[in-house]
Amino acid sequence: IARKRNKRIAIILSSSAAFVIAFLVVLFNVIIPAVKYSSANKFVESKEYLDAVVIYEELADYKDSADKIISTRYLLAMSQLENKEYQNAYDNFTLIKDYEDSAAKRQESGYGYAQALMTDKKYQEAIDIFGSIGDYEKSADLKNQCYLDGAKQFYANKEYYSALTWYEKVKSYDKNAEFYTASCYNYAVQQINSGSYGTALTYLIKAGNHSGVNNQIKAA
Repeated sequence: IARKRNKRIAIILSSSAAFVIAFLVVLFNVIIPAVKYSSANKFVESKEYLDAVVIYEELADYKDSADKIISTRYLLAMSQLENKEYQNAYDNFTLIKDYEDSAAKRQESGYGYAQALMTDKKYQEAIDIFGSIGDYEKSADLKNQCYLDGAKQFYANKEYYSALTWYEKVKSYDKNAEFYTASCYNYAVQQINSGSYGTALTYLIKAGNHSGVNNQIKAA
């Protein structure tokens, strides 16, 4: 009797375990993805695009989630561009630059983003973005302006080598400009003070007729 009872219990437990496993498989592979997919679609309808993208990315291979990641990210980027969230828009358009007109919108948002960086005096970052969007509007001119403004910032901080090298990156820079010759001269003086006389002479020559050059050449 005990053996029959144990056998019956084993069968019940085995059946219960199989049922639980089958339920979990259905739960995680059918029910939960379906609920999440429906939630993502509702987020799109309510224009909560970021939340929708996050869910579609979690679902990945479920139904057409892969396509919806791209189309929803486009809507997200367009919304960010309209709200002048240029950095976020630029980043998102970069991720989908082959989708519809994303390449053009990437340039537009990048232009706004780079101008904001320029205003914040983050010149290297601005230069990188201007460079990435090609010849969009006045990107080339603003990139040159970043080099010039950055050079002046370096000069003010007595980083004369950086100042002169950045100035040299300005399109058609003037070798006789007072700012450039002053940068070369002051860098040369720094080199004399550190004992690098050969380097000092090179930049004293570049300094041209800047005041004090002849005396510093003698010192070097």
